[in-house]
Amino acid sequence: MKIKHTKNLSVRQGYRFLVTLSTSVMFLIFSNQAMAQKNWSLSLRSGANFTTTKFGDSNLKTGYGFEGTIAYEFLPNLAIYTGWGWNKFNTNRLFTLSNIDIVETGYKAGLQITAPIGTSNLKYLLAGGGVYNHLEVENSEGKMTDDSGYGYGWEAEGGIVIPLGNSFSLTPTIRYHALTRDLKNGNLPTEVNLSYISMGLGLSYLF
Repeated sequence: MKIKHTKNLSVRQGYRFLVTLSTSVMFLIFSNQAMAQKNWSLSLRSGANFTTTKFGDSNLKTGYGFEGTIAYEFLPNLAIYTGWGWNKFNTNRLFTLSNIDIVETGYKAGLQITAPIGTSNLKYLLAGGGVYNHLEVENSEGKMTDDSGYGYGWEAEGGIVIPLGNSFSLTPTIRYHALTRDLKNGNLPTEVNLSYISMGLGLSYLF
C-alpha cells in the first residue's frame, strides 16, 4: 500500500508543481511590463527515447515520454526554464524480474538559448540543465515493485524553433539525458544508469 501511495503522489506532485510555479513566480518575481513583452513561454513536448547504455544487466526497448515546461527570458535570447516530465521503457528482463516497465518521473531546471538563424524566421535552440528524478519498476500488472528515490542527473539538447504566427511555435529537438540511481537486485541495491537520446517535438505558447 505504501508503494502504491508513493506512485500516486509522484504524479499529483508533478502537476501541482507546474501549476504552482506558473502562477506564483509571475507575481512574486517579475513585473506586468515583462509579461506584456511576451517573455514567458509554456511548452509541451513528447518524444521517443533510445538508450545508449545497458540498464543494469538488461537492454531497454525504445521508450517514450512527455513533459511540460515553463520558461522566462530574462535577457535577450537567454531564458531560464523548469518543468516536470514522465518517461517509460520496457524490458524483457532485469536482474531476477521479467517483462517489466521502467518509469522515470521528476523535475527539471536549466538555461536555454534561442537566436535567429540568419535572416529567416527560424531560430536555433540550445538548452542544458539538471534533473531531479526517480525510477519506478512496474510489473506486468502495472504494480510498482521498487522505487529508486529521487536523485540528480543532467540533460542537454538542441533544436530549431519554427514560428506559427505571433504566439505559437513548433520545436523539433534532439536531447541527451543521463540519470544514475540504485534499484534492488534481490535484496542488494545495485547501481543502474539510464542514459538515452530523445528525439521529440514540442509545441510552445508565448505570453
